[in-house]
Amino acid sequence: MRRWEEIFTETDHKVLEKGRFGLMQEYGSSPALLIIDVVTSFIGSTRRRVLQSVDEYGTSCGEAGWTGVENIQQLLVGCRANNIPPIYTVIDTAACRYSGISAVKRSLTTEELGEHANRIAEVIAPLPSELVIAKTRASAFFGTPLDSCLKTMGIDS
Repeated sequence: MRRWEEIFTETDHKVLEKGRFGLMQEYGSSPALLIIDVVTSFIGSTRRRVLQSVDEYGTSCGEAGWTGVENIQQLLVGCRANNIPPIYTVIDTAACRYSGISAVKRSLTTEELGEHANRIAEVIAPLPSELVIAKTRASAFFGTPLDSCLKTMGIDS
C-alpha cells in the first residue's frame, strides 16, 4: 500500500477497486516518448544542489532534474534503437514575452525567458529529425499542435 492510501477509508478502497483505478494501462502498438520541458530554466545550467540551482533560475529543480536527465538519456537510447520517436517541448519564449502569457504559475523573469534558459540539456538534445513543440502553458497539449502531430504520426501511446 502506498503511504497516501493509508488515510483512505474502506469505502475509498472499494471505490478504487470497483472503478479499476490504478491498474496498468494497456499500451498501443505505436508509442512515442514525450520529453517535457527538460530545459536549463527547469534543471539549471549544471548539476547543483537545488538551493544553489534556484539562485540561478527560480524554476530549477537542481540535482533531481539532472538525475531525471540521466534517466531520459537511457530511455532515448532504447527509443531511438527501436524507432520510437522522442518528442520534446520547450517554452515559447517569444510568445510568453510579447503576449504576457506565463508558462508557469509565477511570471518568469526576462533572464529566465532568455534563449539560454530554454536550451534542452545537451546529453538528451533532439536530433535534427526529431519534433520540438514550443508551448506557452504548462500543458503540452493546450494551444500547441502536439495532438495533431501525434495523430498524424499514428502515435497511440
